[in-house]
Amino acid sequence: MTSINFYYLQELKEQFFQKIFDEWAVKWQHFPTIEVDNFEGLPSLNAFVEELHDDVDNTLRQKLPSKVRLEMMISKENLRRILKNNHEIRLQTHTRNCLAYYLGFEGWQDFKEKTQPNLPQEPVVVNYVQVYQSLLPQRTKTYELPQDTDYVIELKEPFWKSKYFRKAVLTILICLVGFATAFYGYSWYKNRPFTDEQLGKVKFEIIEDYAKPNNNHFKICYDVSSLDCDSVMIDYGFDVTYMNDFNKKTNENTYQETYKNKTDTISHTYFKPNIWIIKLIVRNQVIRTIKKIVYTGDKWTSFLAGNNWEGRNKPPNFAVNKGILHLSPFQLDEPDAKNHSWTQHYMVKDFELDGDSAIFETKIKNNQNDGGILCYDSSIGLRTDNMQGVGASFMQDCIEYAVLHIAETTITGNEKLLSFMDLNLQEWQVVKIKLQNHVAYIYVNDKEIHRLRYKGDLGKIKVVSYNFKGSGSVDWVKLSDSYTGKVVFEDDFE
Repeated sequence: MTSINFYYLQELKEQFFQKIFDEWAVKWQHFPTIEVDNFEGLPSLNAFVEELHDDVDNTLRQKLPSKVRLEMMISKENLRRILKNNHEIRLQTHTRNCLAYYLGFEGWQDFKEKTQPNLPQEPVVVNYVQVYQSLLPQRTKTYELPQDTDYVIELKEPFWKSKYFRKAVLTILICLVGFATAFYGYSWYKNRPFTDEQLGKVKFEIIEDYAKPNNNHFKICYDVSSLDCDSVMIDYGFDVTYMNDFNKKTNENTYQETYKNKTDTISHTYFKPNIWIIKLIVRNQVIRTIKKIVYTGDKWTSFLAGNNWEGRNKPPNFAVNKGILHLSPFQLDEPDAKNHSWTQHYMVKDFELDGDSAIFETKIKNNQNDGGILCYDSSIGLRTDNMQGVGASFMQDCIEYAVLHIAETTITGNEKLLSFMDLNLQEWQVVKIKLQNHVAYIYVNDKEIHRLRYKGDLGKIKVVSYNFKGSGSVDWVKLSDSYTGKVVFEDDFE
């Protein structure tokens, strides 16, 4: 039997087509006239989908907050599929809500409550069940016993009041307590802390290093023979996307390998320049760490990554062209790069500048025509040898996602209103972050927009990075001393 939701979806699609047809002379008059559901007859269905997508987005923008609108917004591919008039409709809830709001309703549920679909006439089937005995309690007939009888009627005690029930419950509780004690006792034993004497004999160090820009191969020697353990784990940090070894154990933010030998020499390669912390883990305890810096030299390295596909790193300075740092997804043979991609640029070197007395200046934009994607996220950042950072994520129309991070102090759009970070990223913006006396001063186009007192010491700057949703552009970048004004690094990509 066909679900009634099918007929509501049919009605939703028909009202959607009718709205487009009714507004054709006003909104779509520059396209040839068509029949109400014959959109495939258009010379360019893709061009019509682009304009219709913008019209739906503008309608939702007037009714909903930015975050709700972005989560609900229908994709262009789904619009194209609906316009092709496929009779088998399968739309997710957020797409149904989107179309309902476009039609003037307050979502899919409101549409269903206010709309009566055309239901087909179907025969009504009635199942008859003959009941011989009611399951409800019945009044018991009263019997009278003759006088001087030897019979006695005794009421039966409920089972849950019986001694057998109490005994069964007590047995179950004892078993549960015993199981919990054994489980947590075994867990403690397997993860018990090591003694200082045991830890003092552990070795963990890099013994060979074949450092090249953007490709750093090295060997690590470890020795945990003084520890009572079955295996060791090496945590290399989050470089999963760029690894060649597919036999990897991963979680949300790390790349890990498990080894059975207590003494061994292992090899690893980092393909992404950054500051990495390599951890030796035994029985879920971090025993030793090694700081490993993968340098780029004086050239920029760039990456393209998507939502449903792995990132790809490009040769040094691949994204530098005609005085602009820009990695365009339109030039790359990657699936869905146009609609769901992030571009990243890194330079890792010894900048010989303390982060707490630095000025970071750059000129950026994230224009839609050049590959920028809504909300046009544009993040600029520094990272130091103390594993501290300076980061500012500018947005356009999606300020709830903005982030400002300096050392141990972070504020986000969800905690405070960072309206000063809502920039028109369709045009060039000059951004400057000045760090002095543990105060960060934020400037846009030479105008101070915010200042923030931060906690913690930054350390020596090692990394300059950019992270754009879609494909942003950088015109120039400069690092200088905030006290002396001395420029220590400058690049205009010529």
